[in-house]
Order: sequence, then structure tokens, then C-alpha cells
Amino acid sequence: MLPGPCSRCRGWTGEVVGTGVVVGRGGGLDGGGGWDGVELGSCFVSADIAKPSDSPNMVVPNICRVAVYCGSSGGTRPEYEAAATATGRILAGLGFELVYGGGHVGLMGAVADAVLAEGGVVRGVITEALFDAEVGHLGLTSLEVVSTMHERKARMADLADAFLALPGGFGTLDELCEVLTWTQLGIQQKPIALVNVGGYWDPLLAMAAMSASEGFMKAVHRDLLRSAADPAEAIALLMMPLPVPEPKWAGRRNDVRR
Repeated sequence: MLPGPCSRCRGWTGEVVGTGVVVGRGGGLDGGGGWDGVELGSCFVSADIAKPSDSPNMVVPNICRVAVYCGSSGGTRPEYEAAATATGRILAGLGFELVYGGGHVGLMGAVADAVLAEGGVVRGVITEALFDAEVGHLGLTSLEVVSTMHERKARMADLADAFLALPGGFGTLDELCEVLTWTQLGIQQKPIALVNVGGYWDPLLAMAAMSASEGFMKAVHRDLLRSAADPAEAIALLMMPLPVPEPKWAGRRNDVRR
């Protein structure tokens, strides 16, 4: 099943959105093309996937924009920033637009700068409070300023077709767990993957495994959390077919798993 361009991605000339927006660059990717096995257009799905008719219980993701959740700090190890930079370069090289929290600091700034350096499109979403604190990145394709963190998370999730998590703190965990829960509940069906730099996410993966083994989630929901140490491999996981959603509340009342 070969990919086609996403109708939403037809280039960027900059835009003003929300209560106070700064747009620093124009242009962007032009949304044409597809993938003939070598050349990548602006939006695509993997060419190495089974057709829907061959896999009736799987759904093929159609990805145009990827939301990246990550820390506003750089962490204590240089590998974290290197992974963020590599992630940005790969996303831009594949033609994906980046959706992120709009900051210029830490891993957030590193991934955004890497996409921009490769000529890619970056859409930031930031709160008024953080923008006023001069944390906002002023060189993005577009930057939306919203009132609350709730609005910020909802807007990022709405814009994105897939989600990638680099190392980060409570904010990153909050964003990641929210989109996992929405997928578990069937509110959305979008792929999620971890860039597990140096085993950073191993404790979270162990917790998910424990939760499933102790009967607090189904194995199919545990497996929504895909992981790879290498950014390129993690991004490839986003393009793998997804299982058809299994209702969280399926089964008898006494078999419900939270």
C-alpha cells in the first residue's frame, strides 16, 4: 500500500493564531509526491505494510504531523540532546511536520531547531504564561498561544497524527499518558512511540508490564506503548500498522480491566 500526500500539507507561508503569535519563517514543504521506495513526499505511510484486505484486524496510520513530547531541560547526559537533534533531522528528512510545545529551551528547542535547520515545518503551541516568560521559540513556522495547559495539550493532540516521546519530566509524562489513555478509550487511534535513550523509559515500560500482569490493563493496551532506543527506529514504529481498537470495557462486568 503506497502512500499519498496528505491534503492538509500544502506548504506554509506563516500564520497568526491565538492571542499573540510570532511567526519567524515562511515557506515549508509543498505536500506533493509520495514514495517510490527512495523518494519521500511530505506525508506518507510505510511501503512495507500489509494492505488492509490482507490484515483485517490492523489499521494503517496515515501520518502528516508528529507531536514530540520532551523535556524543557536538556538533562544530564549529552545523549539526550543528541537524540532530540537526530529526531528533528529525521522527521524533516521524511517530510513530517513537527508539532510540539513551542519552547526554545532544552530538548524542545533542540528538536525544533533541527527540523528548521533541515527546512522543515514546525508548529508550536504554548501557553500565555510561558510565552510571557520568554520561553517561546520565535523562529517557528507558526506558534499558537493559548490560555491554559489543557488547551495546549488538546490542540497539540488535535494537530498531530502520531506521538513520539523523548526523555522528559512530569509534563512529558502527563502528555504521553493522556494520549495513551485517549487511545485506550477509543477517543483517537494514533500511533505512539518512545525514544528510549539509554533506557530512560525502561521504568515506565516495566510499570506498564506490571499493570497488565496484575490485571489493571489489557495486554493490547500495554502494547500501545512502542519503544526503540534509536530515533529512526522509534519513528519507524509510528508507521507500523495498528490493531483495531479493543473496547476497554469489553467483557463481563467482573472482567473489566482498568
